[in-house]
Amino acid sequence: MHLNRSTTIIWTVMLLALGLASNLFLMCGGNLVGFALVAVRTLGLRCGSLVTVGIWLESQLLGFTVFGYPHTTMTVAWGIVLGAATLLAGVAGNACAARGSVVAFGAAFIVDELALAAYSVVTGDGMGAFTPTIVGQLLASNAAVAIGGLVMYRLVVIAETGVISARSPGRHL
Repeated sequence: MHLNRSTTIIWTVMLLALGLASNLFLMCGGNLVGFALVAVRTLGLRCGSLVTVGIWLESQLLGFTVFGYPHTTMTVAWGIVLGAATLLAGVAGNACAARGSVVAFGAAFIVDELALAAYSVVTGDGMGAFTPTIVGQLLASNAAVAIGGLVMYRLVVIAETGVISARSPGRHL
């Protein structure tokens, strides 16, 4: 179901706020795949991609200001690659959406991890960050964000439907 314009704006702001909170209190940049999937599934590819970029930008701003990421060329490059991989993940998830949310999430997560691993190999950074424990933690946290985000979207749709039906002129009190 598509939301009306005002509810879409509210949902977009909610996603950006949730992304900021996730980046600030949980794992800075660690839940980008989950947010990308929720954004493209609920807002469409174009608007969802813009929201994804917004959440990625939040993670970068927090990283370089609050969390003290080193101001090096390599750190900036990794940040850009993280953003690009997240956008690719959103596109992959959107492309697989007709096969269900689990397949869409799996495709998004795999594309993201493969893109980051490829960059790691090309730059010679090694695969130290791709241990089963780390990848498993990222998988679990991104899955939780995706599930939570899609549930929240359903609640927004239900709330909007209730408001519209309460305002309908044929309704008598």
